Amino acid sequence: MAQQVACPDCPHVMTVPDSLLGHSVRCPECGCLFLTTAEGKGVKPEPSEPAAESPDPVPTITPLPNTIACLACHESIPADALRCPFCDEDPRRADRFDDAPNRFIRRDVVPHRGNVILLLGILSLVGIGLGVCCPLLTAFGVGVGAGAWMMGNTDLRRIASGEMDPGGEGSTNAGRICGIIGVILNGLYLLAVGVYVLAMVLMVWLDQA
Repeated sequence: MAQQVACPDCPHVMTVPDSLLGHSVRCPECGCLFLTTAEGKGVKPEPSEPAAESPDPVPTITPLPNTIACLACHESIPADALRCPFCDEDPRRADRFDDAPNRFIRRDVVPHRGNVILLLGILSLVGIGLGVCCPLLTAFGVGVGAGAWMMGNTDLRRIASGEMDPGGEGSTNAGRICGIIGVILNGLYLLAVGVYVLAMVLMVWLDQA
């Protein structure tokens, strides 16, 4: 058997089989989801209140004796300091750092050499083209490429350990990659030139013999 049930949101009346009484159905006219009852009424379910989320615990900074924790970089500094010796900011202005806790970079790290390493890597690649005119420039490309390669490896390790300014990580890695490519290509070109010169010398020696 079936029973007529009215939608609680619109005038539409639908025929609901007995097997669906007491279950949730959706009105084909307005799309309302409601619960059917044996009396032929549709009841909208009460919205459940979402569970209150517990706020993330705020980390507590414990300064050393006679010191305070800088609110910008969280370093321990003398209690009477007017400026933080690490980030050069006012250590007591909490309102300046609430919206950007990671904006400040410590100024006691070593400046990066990313631009220098990138320049050396580019010069190494340029040496490949100039080597067509003068093979000695290819040797120059190998030298500057090796320098960019080694300096890049060293600086990336120092950046990862926090000893060097991380702002130059991208240019340092790019210069290192250019240096690796320059060393390989310039080295192959020098090897080809060396084989060619050796073959020419051998041919001249055989002709004279």
